Order: sequence, then structure tokens, then C-alpha cells
Amino acid sequence: MLKFKKKVSLAFLGEEYLDSYIELESIPMPEFEQLAEEAKSREGKDGDSIAYIREHVEKRFLGGSVSQDGKMVTVTAEDLKSFPVEVYVEAFEQLVGKIPKAE
Repeated sequence: MLKFKKKVSLAFLGEEYLDSYIELESIPMPEFEQLAEEAKSREGKDGDSIAYIREHVEKRFLGGSVSQDGKMVTVTAEDLKSFPVEVYVEAFEQLVGKIPKAE
């Protein structure tokens, strides 16, 4: 099976992060269909959405690079846990098919 990567720009966090990004393994269509069914069963369960998003973003994380104090540093899986919630939401939206806005 072919594998694809999704590069998620972190430029939406501000000017300092224009060159920052994380890379995730894309979701193959059969797995996406399964995830969609799983998501339907979670509808209306408060708190589950964030855990669901976090689980799938962290599971697919491959790496990245982020600006810190004017230097680019490599992002590890452990570092990802300290990222703001909007990074998780943006990454998940792009994984499931949201088309990123042109910069």
C-alpha cells in the first residue's frame, strides 16, 4: 500500500511560525471510512471530541520543525503534546479533508 504524508503549516499561529510545520501520515480511504463511522457513534458526547482529535493526530505524527526563540528546532512526539489545541484541530481538519487556505 502506498503511504502519503501531510505537511501541516503552522503559519496560522503568526508571523514567527511561517516556516514551521508538522508532518502526519495521511489517512487511507478505507481507514477514513472506519473513522467516520466511529465519529458518528461519539456524536453528542462532550469531551470525547478533543480526545478523539488528539489520539488521531498523535498516532499519525511523523515529525516537524518549529521556530523557537528565532531558531528552527525539530519537533518530537513528546513536543507535540505541548502544542496549542488549535494545532491539533487544524491538523485533524487537514487529515480528514479540509483544504488549507492559501497563504
